[in-house]
Amino acid sequence: MNMELTKKQMKMYGLSIRTNRSYNLETAQARKWTQNLFCESICSVNTLINIEKGGAGRFEDTYAELAKKLNLRLMYNPNMNKRVYYYTKYMYEGVEYYDLAKLEKYSEKCLTMLEPYRDCLWYGDLYRAVQALVEHYLRQQLVSKDKRILLSKMIGEFSKRWDDLLKSIIFCSAFHDLGSEEYKMWFNEFKLANNRAACNKVNTVMFYVANEYTKRLQNLYKVLEMEWEENKNYIRLIDMYSSTVVFNSFYDITEIDEVKTKVEEILAKGCVPDYKEAECNYNMGMAYYRLRQYDKSLEVMRRTAKIRPAFIFIAHMQRKLGIPVKIETYSDDELKRFTGDIKGIYRYYDEIGKISAVRSENFLMKNILPILNPTEKIIVEIVREELEMLIDETKHYKDLLIFNKKVKQLGSRGDES
Repeated sequence: MNMELTKKQMKMYGLSIRTNRSYNLETAQARKWTQNLFCESICSVNTLINIEKGGAGRFEDTYAELAKKLNLRLMYNPNMNKRVYYYTKYMYEGVEYYDLAKLEKYSEKCLTMLEPYRDCLWYGDLYRAVQALVEHYLRQQLVSKDKRILLSKMIGEFSKRWDDLLKSIIFCSAFHDLGSEEYKMWFNEFKLANNRAACNKVNTVMFYVANEYTKRLQNLYKVLEMEWEENKNYIRLIDMYSSTVVFNSFYDITEIDEVKTKVEEILAKGCVPDYKEAECNYNMGMAYYRLRQYDKSLEVMRRTAKIRPAFIFIAHMQRKLGIPVKIETYSDDELKRFTGDIKGIYRYYDEIGKISAVRSENFLMKNILPILNPTEKIIVEIVREELEMLIDETKHYKDLLIFNKKVKQLGSRGDES
């Protein structure tokens, strides 16, 4: 080969070598991925260091041999690079304004274009990044911990837009990985509080809510509300209201009614996707539930469709209000999306009133209690209240002591893991 590479090619190849070698080193923890052993008989350690910074390698042979060690190959297509730029622009807009149709269209185009080059330096990394984007935003799935590590290694490899997208995917997946504190590490490492992207501003709001940084949240809330009202970025306004409404219900009762009015004004414009509307209604319903305003909670929860297990709140509030339980019907395929405890709660509410209180109580104690997720505190709280209502009929007061003891044990196991 011995062909001199352009600076652009050297940078692309070098950053991809860094991504894949450092990921293998961190996850496989094998010595062969250390710089010394990885470049042995190919180039010096100093040359590898410079290559991984995006320059300094002069010969194609060097890059080809390093790629071979990673089971990858070299490819460069300047025409394809132009399309990558435009596809990224539209995918970024799809995420920023939550235009899922646009995101789906251009992510599909990008994946189709990159498919033949999945085993190439840089292009293969980009292929996996687009896949993660689809997995997170279109399929509503958490990105695994190992994949989060891989995506973090890609930061700095493509563009500033991609850096914003990758940081958002990594943080959000870690944030929703219940029982893990990993999201705090990423928030600080990525400096999300200073990130320019709207998606990461929403992530910062979520972080402040989760960690009860009340003063920071209030200051950011005012700034973002003004910014997004001025820019007519109604989707991100809805996101912010949705993220803060439950938190504010603990401190300011009037805040929820005010937010409800603001949200209804935005929804009247018809510019918010159904998913975002349902998500916001779900969170408002939870806020009213926290305030024990079950009639208001039931009203907004009924607008949430099937995107979340809202049926739990709907059924529970119907029980609290003395209304016969009527919930959405889920198919077997739809139920597969839920965890075991949520499936059990669905069966419980599906049969409530059709069987005796004793049988409902036995089902709750034997089929739901052993597999409750202790980190889902609001679900545990609802199940406990259901048990209390059943005990009012059965007089099996001992079951409440057993329930509380079991939940405490489950919580202890979660802390240990």
